[in-house]
Amino acid sequence: MIVCGGNAAGFADLLKENGAEEVVYPKGIDITPELEKNGMSFLLEKGILASKATDTDGVEHVLFCLGPGSILSKNTYASHNSALFSEIIPLGKDARCLLIPTETLFELKLKNPELCKAMDADTESIQNYLTMASVAFHSGEGLGRVAAFLYCFHDHRMLVDFSQRRVANFTNLSLSQVWRSVSELRKEEAIQTGMGGIMITDLKRLKQFVPDSVIYCNLTKITKK
Repeated sequence: MIVCGGNAAGFADLLKENGAEEVVYPKGIDITPELEKNGMSFLLEKGILASKATDTDGVEHVLFCLGPGSILSKNTYASHNSALFSEIIPLGKDARCLLIPTETLFELKLKNPELCKAMDADTESIQNYLTMASVAFHSGEGLGRVAAFLYCFHDHRMLVDFSQRRVANFTNLSLSQVWRSVSELRKEEAIQTGMGGIMITDLKRLKQFVPDSVIYCNLTKITKK
């Protein structure tokens, strides 16, 4: 699972001093309507929040996840296509948030350069993730899309912690197309598969199947950091 954010953990006391209230949201409950209705933003203190959307075929996609210590302002999700933020849901367990009016949060941001940097870093991590997901989604035929997805979303262990069905959802491919692509990459000794996900065993070999546009996008992302 790809987790974004986590740059604002040190600002809980500042938000509390300026009227933020602690709220616990039950797992599986969409918190977006309340945020939009009341013009609220939040600092996630505990738990994981997933942004989900359902496509026209009724397939649910997890677009990104936020980890503890993340700030997501109302302006962040309002400035994107609303479908990207159609649901923000505690994943697996309850989530504890500090709710604060967006107007107050942005006043604090203007006064506090460190808070400003933390908020911008959290937003950028989401934008980078969505950019990479979009590039992988549109990167050629089945083999190229699967290779691009694995290249973009492996963690420090070279593990892609996704089932083949979820890879299919992210790449807009059928499960059989993903299975064939994974089998080809395994035959090329670029990856291994197991219960824990898909392990990249030879990144250089995998890159042979990744479109140049994806490699360029990923290099740009790394350089920006």
